[in-house]
Amino acid sequence: MTKLDAVNYMLVGIGEAPVNQLGEAFADARIAETILSQTNTTVQAKGWYFNTENHFKLSRSFYSELKLPKGTLSVDTGSTDVVQRGLYLYDNVNKTKKFQSDMVVHLVLEIAFEELPHEAMMAVLTTATRRFQQTTVGSVTLDKFLEENERKAHISLLQSESENAHHNLKENPEFRLSLRRDGGVSFSGADGYLASLYTSGGS
Repeated sequence: MTKLDAVNYMLVGIGEAPVNQLGEAFADARIAETILSQTNTTVQAKGWYFNTENHFKLSRSFYSELKLPKGTLSVDTGSTDVVQRGLYLYDNVNKTKKFQSDMVVHLVLEIAFEELPHEAMMAVLTTATRRFQQTTVGSVTLDKFLEENERKAHISLLQSESENAHHNLKENPEFRLSLRRDGGVSFSGADGYLASLYTSGGS
């Protein structure tokens, strides 16, 4: 699915006609595209098997700085003394971006919408569609319908995560609570996870 397909899905969801290309003057299409991009970031920021880079080596630049890849949403350096500042690591103790050696870190990277696995793509799209409806129409009845679609999509994503990367549990408390001991997904846990998307990312 392309980003244009996703925007048209969102437009049809509120009863609007689809567009032929992105960036058109049609206000609702521009709003839909913006919300899709924002939601893509919010969902991926949780950290999933498909956008987590473990044991990623950062090599120092000529200026002894450690630059993060473009699209880095978060970084785990293994130390609270070394934090992210823009796309660089920052030594919070010595107050400098200069380091004495290379470093191996764990990264959460934002992936383009078109490159997401199907379950992640649908999770982003259903959440974006519901937020778009809340912003442009505000129908309580339609919101209930879209909420159920969103819930099912995120449960599928959580199930996919449980099958592919149990190592992410320690990084994602909402996700951890959503899993049963047998590897399934509890609906109450999934609801808590969905609620966290709205409190962290807005609507």
